[in-house]
Amino acid sequence: MQCFFRSYELPDEGRLSSEEAESHFSNFQGHLGWEYNEDYVFYENYLVFEKESKLPVAGLNRMDPITSEMIVPYGTQGVSFVREELMRLGEAYPSPNGERHENIVPLRDEDRTYLDDIQYLVAYKNGNEDEAIQKGWGGTQLLLTHTPQLLSELELYVHEHEQLTLWFQETREYLQAADAIGYDDYEEAYTYIEAAFRNIERMNQIAL
Repeated sequence: MQCFFRSYELPDEGRLSSEEAESHFSNFQGHLGWEYNEDYVFYENYLVFEKESKLPVAGLNRMDPITSEMIVPYGTQGVSFVREELMRLGEAYPSPNGERHENIVPLRDEDRTYLDDIQYLVAYKNGNEDEAIQKGWGGTQLLLTHTPQLLSELELYVHEHEQLTLWFQETREYLQAADAIGYDDYEEAYTYIEAAFRNIERMNQIAL
């Protein structure tokens, strides 16, 4: 897998020259979250990547500025999305107290206080999806719902790579096991959450 991530190249399809990019992006640059830079690779589908790292530029908006729909990536642009999203997951390990950590943090007494507090037992306050609860088991439930969905979406970009497909499957299964165990044994559930994020941590060592 390491060879795959280190050897892939950004696609030629839709790539713009510097002059073409300045013209193509001229009406939207201020709304796309980045500034023009010669160290970037520009595409006609409004995606921009760093030449050296091949990662999307910081602040990149993946919505088409004309249609407001999600941009469909060209070829290996999707591989760069996989690397970026796994990096974000790996740098934001969720704690039941609502904090995010760059490294995996085992459950602490403070975390157990939030997990034992019934006001944080559900994912949404009063069932309102606009009021997500980011602490306690409610926050954990959001993690166990959204992270497998994200992993499934990312897998589509690399579905032809068998080892990566198996990795995505294994990581989702850890999270699904935690979800199945549930709140009644949150200590056990968190061992599977930790296992999933250790998988992500190891993949980031390969992919970045």
